Amino acid sequence: MFKANELGQPSRRRKATIAAMALALASGGLAVIPTEAAAALPGLHRIFADSVLGSGTPKAVTANCPSAERLVGTGAQVIGASRQILIRAVRPNILASKQATSVTVIADEDATGTSLNWRVRAWAVCAAPPPGLQVRPASSAFNSSSRKDVTATCPAGQSVLGIGATLSSTAGRRASITSLVPSLGLVGADLTAIENRAGTGLSWSATAYAICANTLPGLVRVEVSSPTNPNGPKSVTSSCPGSRVVSGAGGAIASGPTPRGNVFLQSFIPSSNTAFAVADEDEGGTTAPWLLATYAVCLTA
Repeated sequence: MFKANELGQPSRRRKATIAAMALALASGGLAVIPTEAAAALPGLHRIFADSVLGSGTPKAVTANCPSAERLVGTGAQVIGASRQILIRAVRPNILASKQATSVTVIADEDATGTSLNWRVRAWAVCAAPPPGLQVRPASSAFNSSSRKDVTATCPAGQSVLGIGATLSSTAGRRASITSLVPSLGLVGADLTAIENRAGTGLSWSATAYAICANTLPGLVRVEVSSPTNPNGPKSVTSSCPGSRVVSGAGGAIASGPTPRGNVFLQSFIPSSNTAFAVADEDEGGTTAPWLLATYAVCLTA
């Protein structure tokens, strides 16, 4: 299923030439993947950084934008042990200016743990700061409710470029991000976090982050969904229309209440003009149907 929601019309279009560079990473490595400068966001490009590889938990890694650039979008990726790893944070690190220059991704093994080696990758989409750039957080209550739903909203006249989320440390190994998406109309960021089948009696909270700026040319949200069935893993790609490029990515698991805590969002990854998401069932699996949706925030190149 494909859906696109556009804000306004682009002031101009030109064909974007995308250059990609893949670098082999050692543990803790960093790579920069440039994209030709976009009219709406000059110098737009992506950076990723990897945590150490091993079986320990938790793992955290930060991807930093170059000096004078700012974070406009995020992504997270679990590599290895996919049915047992929970993404707990994709956190823009907010400065006093209310902007961010980096994103930190944190992941935990689930309550049963694993002896398999795995790592987590943080994705940062960086650019020269557009007018009005700011990160807007919103937090849930701190309690023992098994599900948290939070929306961070952009101010009037602004739209969301990228999104982020974090769960409190008390949620570690017991809850994860199951849905993190740009809101309909690109007015903010919607987060859902749910405890896994092990659950917890501890109080915990969830925070959503909307990376906002004055509305830019050609902004559109593209959503693509997988088939609905009880099979995993699932992966989905959403593509920007025409010559638009990606500023942000998101992913969501949609289903009834039974499997949702038993299905983990494993990755949502921004590329030059696509967003890619992966989800899988936990070790116990589920017989209930579920789907995975991926979201791209696109703008004029």
